[in-house]
Amino acid sequence: MTQGSVSTSANQPAPAGNPLACPSCDLVMTLPQLQHGARAICPRCSHPLSQHYDNANEQVLAYAITSLVLLLLALSLPFLNLSAAGASNQISLPYTAWSYSQQNMPLMGLLVSATIVGIPLLMLGLSLATYLPLWRQRPSPWLTDAAHWLFLLQGWYMADVFLLGLVVSLVKLHSMADLQLGLAFWAYMGFTLCFTLMQSRVDRLQCWRQIAALRGLTVPREINTLQHCRHCGFLYLKKSSHCPCCHSRSHRTDRRRCLNHTLALLVTASLLYIPANLYPIMITSEFGQETSSTILGGIWLLVELHSYPVAIIIFCASVVVPLAKLLALFYLCWMAKKPRRQDRRQQTQLYRVAEFMGKWSMVDIYVVAILIALVQLQGLMRVEAGVGALAFASVVIVTMLAAERFDPRLLWRNRTFT
Repeated sequence: MTQGSVSTSANQPAPAGNPLACPSCDLVMTLPQLQHGARAICPRCSHPLSQHYDNANEQVLAYAITSLVLLLLALSLPFLNLSAAGASNQISLPYTAWSYSQQNMPLMGLLVSATIVGIPLLMLGLSLATYLPLWRQRPSPWLTDAAHWLFLLQGWYMADVFLLGLVVSLVKLHSMADLQLGLAFWAYMGFTLCFTLMQSRVDRLQCWRQIAALRGLTVPREINTLQHCRHCGFLYLKKSSHCPCCHSRSHRTDRRRCLNHTLALLVTASLLYIPANLYPIMITSEFGQETSSTILGGIWLLVELHSYPVAIIIFCASVVVPLAKLLALFYLCWMAKKPRRQDRRQQTQLYRVAEFMGKWSMVDIYVVAILIALVQLQGLMRVEAGVGALAFASVVIVTMLAAERFDPRLLWRNRTFT
């Protein structure tokens, strides 16, 4: 492991001598005692390491409780109402989340329900189970497991993407019928805001350091004999079979296996992307006349309706982002096979962008979920999901799994295949 000193975004006190390893490049450094609002950044790869807020534990608990109340309200109140030519249809949030299942797509219904309701609820429970013992300064039997799952699920929360899909759906429908926003709509907006604020206060490094402190764990000073736990970031002796902080099994990244798994997922996503664009993602029936829409066909329809901002959003989310993410990950796998000294920082930043942007491609899937739940006016208009929706959702999920499987630390290692 290479040693260095951390850079920060504000004037900081002298370093406190707490060693840590960057999760993106394995640089070992010391972390200063951060002031309120200050952020620590890896000096080698610019990976954001930690951001400190005073009373962060209390803020996480407050936001989590508020988010939980708002989400429960959103699940129990009317969500949206659509009316046209004397016919109307009112839906709830649970019905919207499960709308694909009404059309013989149970896996899609499970995916949408999990990402916009199930996982957020689970994360709120895990946040309370993690930060309540930290706030009380009393370790609990479930603390380590709760923290482990909380950070594992962070990338799969998509309420913010669903909210964008909701806005796109409303823009699509506002000229065709009368729309009424129920109380659940505003409750879900408030939930998304509070949940996002809670997430901004949840800091992986600070959380695990508090857990280590509660358990009386310290980092050995022999830097060359340590290994880095990728789950919690704790540094411990290489001879140990498990991380003493989060109890994860010790393992060294196998370059060949990691790249082979990532490439297999990328090839799968590339193959799925073909039917995702060829088959219809949505079928609209208006006065008995059916019209099938592919992803590109739906974008062109929005252009014809002069809904240019929405067309641009859908084009970026459904075409640009998936293709760019696939190309970026293929490129990073190639560069990780034979790492070079130049451009490593830029490659690591490219990985972070690809990892962050992946979930936003779910916008189109959520738009279809809302439309097939809401636009069910017998004899007038009806919307059904097409096979393309299943293929496209599979592309998004598989590329997200590929990004998680790829280890950016491979870009910083000089060993190549033999």
